[in-house]
Amino acid sequence: MNIFDSMKKKKKDETYQKTNAYIFYQDHKRLIEKVRSTYDFQEEENTGFFLLESNILIEAFITKELIEKAVPSLSSLNEKEKQERMEKIVQDRPFILNGNEKIYLPQFPKSLNYIYLHDPEKLLEYPYNLLTKNPSTSCIDFFDVYGYSIFCSNFCSLIFLGNDSTSAAFYDSDFETIYIINDQGRLDLSIPLFDKYLKNKNLENLDERLKEVTSHFFENDRTSFVKSLFDVGFISEKMHRYLLKKISIRRIKKAKVGRKEK
Repeated sequence: MNIFDSMKKKKKDETYQKTNAYIFYQDHKRLIEKVRSTYDFQEEENTGFFLLESNILIEAFITKELIEKAVPSLSSLNEKEKQERMEKIVQDRPFILNGNEKIYLPQFPKSLNYIYLHDPEKLLEYPYNLLTKNPSTSCIDFFDVYGYSIFCSNFCSLIFLGNDSTSAAFYDSDFETIYIINDQGRLDLSIPLFDKYLKNKNLENLDERLKEVTSHFFENDRTSFVKSLFDVGFISEKMHRYLLKKISIRRIKKAKVGRKEK
């Protein structure tokens, strides 16, 4: 068990089913039932990151459904009116900025994004009419395509903390957890804060403190990282001592293995 697994075990009890993320997922999960098998979500269903990935997908399919419902009424409009209608539909919807292009439907290739937004009446014709009931054959792994940039978009409300050459750190305020997400859009590590031994939870200057500990994480010095978590009040003294002890034990074991190999 590494130190991050230890932190998960010592996390305060979460009100998982009371979070906005969970409620949103339960209300809308029907939208992604037919495409779930297309996406290999890493985490179990009772985790914050599972909800995060699922709700990004749900938001994308809400936009898809809104556009499809509007298509039958477009025939009575001229081209200018059609474009204005489409712009109104998506004006408050989340998107990924890919260069100068807004991607409202990341679950589909760019070619289908263009059809949905700029030539939506094609959705009444074969083969595009099949997308309404059977979208899975055209779905792409947008986490892989767009990497961690999708987590910087308004598809979710994570706080970006920093990055190195291969990954980025984000904070999930619902679950009080730092996520380290790699450039393939996959979760490398989940680092929960505020363990059950911490008596007082300090939420002042949270952004500044989060960025401070993240900078220590990206230095790849686990001892410095753990000390910074304690110094800024994210873990208790008991957890601090426990984690430093685990790091020390691992270093001793690693040194012994190194001597044997010589």
